[in-house]
Amino acid sequence: MMEAYRECNQRLAEEGKPQYFVVDLCRPGHLDDCLKMFMNSVGAERDNWDANFAENWTSNDLADCILSFAINDMMRRVVTGSPEGAVILKNLEDNPRSATQFLLLAHLYTREDNATLATLRHKLLPFAFPTVNFATSFLKFASVGVALAAIGWMAGSSSLFSDNKSDAEPSPVVATLADAVGKIPHPRASLSVAVTGSVAVFAAVMKRTRDLESLRARELCGPVRIASPRADMVEKLLNSLFSTEDYAERIRGLHIGRSAQQKLELIESLCKACGFEGLAVFGDCFDEVGLLDPLMFPSALKIFAREVCKNEILNQGRFHFFFPDARASLDLSTDRIVREARFDRHFVRDVNWSRFQLEDLAERRFIAAQHPSSDGPKFQELFAHVSKEDFSGAISKLHTPRELMVFMTELLARVEATNENGTMVTAQDMEIAVKNAQQQSV
Repeated sequence: MMEAYRECNQRLAEEGKPQYFVVDLCRPGHLDDCLKMFMNSVGAERDNWDANFAENWTSNDLADCILSFAINDMMRRVVTGSPEGAVILKNLEDNPRSATQFLLLAHLYTREDNATLATLRHKLLPFAFPTVNFATSFLKFASVGVALAAIGWMAGSSSLFSDNKSDAEPSPVVATLADAVGKIPHPRASLSVAVTGSVAVFAAVMKRTRDLESLRARELCGPVRIASPRADMVEKLLNSLFSTEDYAERIRGLHIGRSAQQKLELIESLCKACGFEGLAVFGDCFDEVGLLDPLMFPSALKIFAREVCKNEILNQGRFHFFFPDARASLDLSTDRIVREARFDRHFVRDVNWSRFQLEDLAERRFIAAQHPSSDGPKFQELFAHVSKEDFSGAISKLHTPRELMVFMTELLARVEATNENGTMVTAQDMEIAVKNAQQQSV
């Protein structure tokens, strides 16, 4: 299927049409890194990972994994100046809202260093929605300071407001102004006192503004549990992109998404704004991800599969996920899962491999594992001490590639043991290998 997408994208490129942006969750390392960061975020350890994962993992976190891959991949293309990156940059130059979204997501889900992010800001900030918040705040609060300074000046100017009375008796205007200020003890209060008060008010208001801006950045970073966003850098970016009236929830709703479905819809819209036809997501080999290994963590892969099969994920369209076991083995047949996943709308196939397919797969994997210049044994030579009938009979009892790999490991261990005395591997040994394969693949 991935080859079909590659061929499709090549054909679209030759025709000068937009290609599909492919998120490859099968790529080694990405999902593993996401889960390790998630483990740190929820305070879990390997000893209690199964229970913590079952309690905390949601479809929102899965959507974040997809979003993280997409934005980091596109960000690298832009920063490195690749031809694809140049197209993305040109499209973002014409779309300030998407440029703003791109910058925000890159800083929240980045796996890059500060220098890379600085390069991205240099390329995109001029085309995003900038708001000079400091200048706005300065003008706003400076006006308060000027007003207070004017009050102080008027309070100390008896020639203007003495009202032909003695200096010891303030005029009604001065008394009213003094009451308004509240801190001026005498009608001749100096301008410096008023200015000092104005500066103090300005500093206090600015401190509160900075506290609110810092809180806004932390509120945006907090729900991201599969990456390590830097709140201080996000705060500076927010101050450049948004006004102080734009709270975290408003920004989240516009550019990030609150639910898994909204996140996936927004990232697909961003892909299209960057010049792609749409978003396609692949997921496979999940049992080879360390923290989803069913042998070490029996329920983790089942919880992961449950969130993948939720309606808000499956509704997205071009999402292709493959799991190593049948639906029943992954506990996807309960009433709750069937209701949430709506398998009547989203067909989930229980894949069973035939004996011939498994034999062919075993041989292809064996050949692929050999060094190109190696003169090692041929695949069939491995089974000189195995009855062909027994081997075919054992293979016919297996149903998945995982069962095959466990079976082959068990079988080859017995072959090596029998090579020492030249005896054949017994049918009983084959049955034990099949049984172990089935048990370890549950």
